[in-house]
Amino acid sequence: MNDLVLTEEAFFFERMLDLLSVIGLDGYFKRINPVFTQTLGRSEAEFLANPFLDFVHPDDHSATLAEMEKLKAGAPTLKFENRYQTIDGGYRWLEWRASSQIDRGLIYCVARDITQQKETETALKRANKELERRTVQLEQVNASLRESEERNQLAMEIARMYTFEWEVATDAVKRSPHCADILGLNLPSAEQETGAVFFQRIHPDDRTRFIAGLQALTPENSTYRTTYRVVRPDGQILILEEIGSALFNQQGQLTRLIGITADVTERQRLEAELEESRTTLQRQLAEIETIYQSAPIGLNFLDTDLRFVRINQRLAEINGFSVEEHIGRTIRELLPDLADTAEALLNPILETGKPLLNIEIRGETPAQPGVERIWLESFLPLKDGERVIGINTVCEEITERKQAEAQRENLLQQEQATREAAERANRMKDEFLAILSHELRTPLNPILGWTKILQSPKVTSDKLQMGLSTIERNAKQQVQLIEDLLDISHIIHGKLSLNFAAIDLSEPIRAALETVHLAAQAKAIGLEVVLDPSVDQVRGDAGRLQQVIWNLLSNAIKFTPTGGLVTVQLTCVDHHAQIQVSDTGKGIQPEFLPHVFELFQQQDSSTTRSFGGLGLGLAISRQLVEAHGGTITVASAGEGQGAKFTVQLPLIPVSHSHTPDSFNDQTVDLNNLRVIVVDDEADSLELVKVLLEQEGTVVQVVSSATKALSVLTQAQFDLLISDIGMPEMDGYTFIRQVRTLPPQFNRDIPAIALTAYAGETNQRQILSAGFQIHLAKPIEPQRLLDVISTLITPS
Repeated sequence: MNDLVLTEEAFFFERMLDLLSVIGLDGYFKRINPVFTQTLGRSEAEFLANPFLDFVHPDDHSATLAEMEKLKAGAPTLKFENRYQTIDGGYRWLEWRASSQIDRGLIYCVARDITQQKETETALKRANKELERRTVQLEQVNASLRESEERNQLAMEIARMYTFEWEVATDAVKRSPHCADILGLNLPSAEQETGAVFFQRIHPDDRTRFIAGLQALTPENSTYRTTYRVVRPDGQILILEEIGSALFNQQGQLTRLIGITADVTERQRLEAELEESRTTLQRQLAEIETIYQSAPIGLNFLDTDLRFVRINQRLAEINGFSVEEHIGRTIRELLPDLADTAEALLNPILETGKPLLNIEIRGETPAQPGVERIWLESFLPLKDGERVIGINTVCEEITERKQAEAQRENLLQQEQATREAAERANRMKDEFLAILSHELRTPLNPILGWTKILQSPKVTSDKLQMGLSTIERNAKQQVQLIEDLLDISHIIHGKLSLNFAAIDLSEPIRAALETVHLAAQAKAIGLEVVLDPSVDQVRGDAGRLQQVIWNLLSNAIKFTPTGGLVTVQLTCVDHHAQIQVSDTGKGIQPEFLPHVFELFQQQDSSTTRSFGGLGLGLAISRQLVEAHGGTITVASAGEGQGAKFTVQLPLIPVSHSHTPDSFNDQTVDLNNLRVIVVDDEADSLELVKVLLEQEGTVVQVVSSATKALSVLTQAQFDLLISDIGMPEMDGYTFIRQVRTLPPQFNRDIPAIALTAYAGETNQRQILSAGFQIHLAKPIEPQRLLDVISTLITPS
């Protein structure tokens, strides 16, 4: 039985000629019948996807919402009228009856299309209102001047109306005097005229219809109301609205016609203008809609629940959803990653009604997942009186503009840094030349002075000894300056000569300590020496390593105040011999630390500086340490906190630690050593290949890092030599990828970086990337062979 009832109910719902619908308390249609879609021309899906209020005429929103609140309270709707928008943008009047079931959250509605009735009622009301208005005017005049025909005529004149009477038998037409002015006739002709003549005044297009209307009058249907046009003698066309009543004799024959006629020409003109204005407005609205949808910036309208009510194509593309997918859904439902930011901006606007302009928002949308984008947005509240009913959004994507601004800023910073570096280099050059002049002239002054004194015959033996000692000390100081300058020249031109041999680092350390012992003693500086005897030998030039250690010790003593402490340690760390020289002296400012090992750099290069020197010692030390395949670094907690210099040199494998070797008498056999060389410069490739093949190595050259990765997976090699600056893939990326290969594909191959990038920062970056040794171009052939000897144990 229940199934039958349900079937009949569905049949009734689908076949009902009225508009049936079920609406949820949330304001959305849940179900509508076919007549609903047929009447309004919209699809069922469109009705179900949007709040019903979206289809209601804006002027009817408040009344509709009020009626909805009554239904939610349980009161039925017996008769309620509002306008619903059709698919073509027009509106139809619907008369509603509704009842709610609160427990089910539903409202059951029946609507009837009363548009035609409304239009008729409106037309009648308008005509009646006009007639009533004019009748009231006439009655008011008549009421105040009942007995005065003259005043009665005045009222007719004001209303541009006249009365008439037509005697059918005689065809005589009598009219009130004011018809003359309206019809454009002289008074006698206007007041006394025949029906036949008047019919000829009627516009040809309206004449037949007018006469047919009179002929259709009967005793039962004896009144009429019509509108027609007449042509005045001056050619002007009038529109007349006429209400009349027919009188019949006992035989049913028309005998007399009486009535009132009004000139409605002006009213009709105003109505035509109003219709034209309405058409123009609809066209403009269509144009605005076209502009809205095709605008190059994003536009949308959100309701107070932050649901998308309208959105244009551009903003839909920015969000990564179609226009249809937006409608009725909230920002949080569509764009959860942006919801917190958007709600924090929009909710205050709903509360205060104040707009928010030109706000930058960053985030991601499904249109470009994983890509941060930047938008410039303005939020404008839409108000009904003082109440905010929604928010209009204007959105412009400025991602590319921001990227361009960032690039410009980056280029500006780079240009500024380059300019500052150039200015600094010029300043360093000037300071160095000034210091060089001072340091060369300073020892010459006592030398020349004592030379003059010692030529005097009155010089005592004590004075003679003092003068000779002074001359010797200053001559040695000048020799040291010249040797430092020559070393720098050799380093710059790649001609520094080294004599390699297996050495015990404790020997050059002790020799350097012996050299600086007296200087330390003179300042009462303590020398603490900790040498680990278990540290194996390194391959190097004993004299040059002593020079490095002497430089570090000399600096430590120079910058340590009287009574301070200098510590020297020799230990083994990660297959490297490590020498550390630390002091309790002046320390190094943090901003100067990156420049300690650069040429001509001094923390204080002013004319009032406390310590002399050219600022070459540490730069020479770095070059010497790197030539041995090692590294040198510095650390300081700041000014007054002392400094610690650390030198690391690769140890010789134990099996070869006692094998004598030298730069000029190399005994390491490189025969059949398999070497792969990677460089995008053909000349550099050929130079290294010829040099190594002369030593008996088997060399394979590759012109790009990408090709080299392929070659490494196809054959075994004992050594890798690679450039850093290469197209497509640089040396840093290349060595990192090599270190991720499987072990059988040369993952752990020893690697030398051969590059023109020679700065300390470059060296640290190269070693941290995975190379064991960094050699700066241009290379000295024997130096390359020497470094290979320290790195490779030939098989």
